[in-house]
Amino acid sequence: MMARVSKEQLMPVLALAGGAISILSACHFMEKLAFSVGAYHEALGIVSTYNISPTAPILSLISQSTTMTVALYLTFLMLPFAVIVFTIGAMWLFSRSRMVLSAAALALSGLMVILATAVIESMVNFGSYPIFLISYLGGIMPFLIGAYLFIDVRSRPGSTRAARPISIDPQTPYTNVMILSKRLMSKLEGDLKILDMHFDANGLVNLSRLLNGNLEKCKSVSVLAKRDRLGSEFIRNYSDFKNELGNKGIVFELKVLNDGDANEQHERMLIDGRTAYKIPPLNIINRKSEHIVSINHREAEERFDRLWINSTKLENLK
Repeated sequence: MMARVSKEQLMPVLALAGGAISILSACHFMEKLAFSVGAYHEALGIVSTYNISPTAPILSLISQSTTMTVALYLTFLMLPFAVIVFTIGAMWLFSRSRMVLSAAALALSGLMVILATAVIESMVNFGSYPIFLISYLGGIMPFLIGAYLFIDVRSRPGSTRAARPISIDPQTPYTNVMILSKRLMSKLEGDLKILDMHFDANGLVNLSRLLNGNLEKCKSVSVLAKRDRLGSEFIRNYSDFKNELGNKGIVFELKVLNDGDANEQHERMLIDGRTAYKIPPLNIINRKSEHIVSINHREAEERFDRLWINSTKLENLK
């Protein structure tokens, strides 16, 4: 059974493919136009050197010389934009970060490739093969992807600003919950992943408070915790909370770290489909004087997934 490819995985591949197609198209145009311009100069040199009357084919070649030269210069403009498309696609392929500026640059570069192709097509005739259609495709893919991501990112609340650390004041625990709910939890979406060795009954209560009213875009919640804090009180609350989320169509699962992995963990993480944060322990997240800061999403998710595979579901503990 084939694995389902997500939109997040597909877009950088398409952008990279669009860049590769655009580079090849620009180089192909450049080669053919350079040959035509060279043939023009050669013909003109022969006519001038030997003072002969030009034949009809030579006259036709000379008459198109200016057009061919302008079209050749256009390929010099087209190639850098094609390289920009390819570079952004490669960056996105190895990083899940999607910045507004890079999305705008991708869309603009794709548009420039389209316009350059259209002008070149209107000026020269390369025959009946579909090189122009291929070149258009190389520009259209990055243009649509870049435009979509630019609109998508800009439409998210607070997306126009760089992520700022959230400070927690231990003197205002109630207000801290509201701040965290509004500035952090409301922006999360998709599959939420939490690594917290200190997760316990109080952590579960705080998680419930933070998620309250912020579940519209949430699909699942996965928690990695340490075994020694999961007593009988926690297990009762965990079961109720899991059922409550299940009634809302959200999967809640907790796994227990093995002793080796648990002893090596020195920070807590909160991850969704796009972002990752370093957080205080959830049981005192509203009381601990600490900054909540962004961390590398790809590295955080890879680390979480590696730990998740080696951990045991709470229900399977003996």
